[in-house]
Amino acid sequence: MLFIFIPSEVKAEVFNKEQINIDINKSSINFIGSDGSITTEKCDDGSIFTDTKGLTYISADSLLKILNNNENSFSYNFDGETLYINKNEEYYLKINTDTSAADLCGESKSIQKCIINTDGNVFLPLRDIMNIFGYEDSEIIYQPNLKTISLNKQPLFETDKITVTD
Repeated sequence: MLFIFIPSEVKAEVFNKEQINIDINKSSINFIGSDGSITTEKCDDGSIFTDTKGLTYISADSLLKILNNNENSFSYNFDGETLYINKNEEYYLKINTDTSAADLCGESKSIQKCIINTDGNVFLPLRDIMNIFGYEDSEIIYQPNLKTISLNKQPLFETDKITVTD
C-alpha cells in the first residue's frame, strides 16, 4: 500500500490543535484547543533544549508526545544510524542521523541542522522537523524572554521581529 502525503496534509492530520506551546524551561508541551482548553504533557528534563548557537532540539520521545496527542499511534525505533517514525506500525518518516537525509512517506526531505545522537538518545532540530511536518517558519515562534516556542495554526500578523496571533 502506497501513501502519498503533502506536508500541509501531514500537518492537518498530525497537529489539529489550534496551538502548541513548548516550554523549554519546564520541559512541557501545552496543547491549546479551538475551545480554549489546555492539555499539558510533561517531558523528561533535558528532552527539549536550546544549544549555544540558539537552536532548539527536541528528543524523539518528546516529539512522540506531540504526534500522539490526538490519539494517533506513532512510535519510533533507532538502529544507531537511522531514526524510524512509524504511524500505526507503518513507515512514516525516516531520518539518517549521519547525513540528515529524511524521507517522509517516500518524499525526500533534508534537515539543515545537525542531529544529536547521544548514547542512543536522538535529538532533532525542532524547526527543521516541524518544517518537514508542514509548518512554515512564520508558524514557529520562539519567544526568548519566556523560553517558549509556539506552533501556530495560522499566523495573523507579521513584522520582521515577531509574529502576533490572537
